[in-house]
Amino acid sequence: MNKVILINGFAGVGKLTVAEILSGMTGYTLLDNHMINNIVFPFINIDQDIDDSIWHEIITIRKSVFKIISIGKIYDNFILTNEICDDHIDLKYYSDIEKFARSIKAILCNVVLECDDKEELKKE
Repeated sequence: MNKVILINGFAGVGKLTVAEILSGMTGYTLLDNHMINNIVFPFINIDQDIDDSIWHEIITIRKSVFKIISIGKIYDNFILTNEICDDHIDLKYYSDIEKFARSIKAILCNVVLECDDKEELKKE
């Protein structure tokens, strides 16, 4: 059965690093959240809070990418990364991930990465 692995965690915990290693070990296709966000971020001020309307547009882009993947059927297994919190926008995005996994007949595996506060401070 196909798998979608969602690696979730706050910024700087190592989501992309872990995802790249896991992708190399498994051959799963990596879809990092910044692959989509970076399409939009050059055109807005990311040093300020990003308006909900912009996040809704980013969600639309993500949904389109998910749909294209499910139509194209080139890849079966995916590793996604993101920082999904308990707010209405993130919960909507998580629901879209669940729908995506179902559309490619995949099991959704959730992984939450955490980082010790001392380790986080070393990165600053």
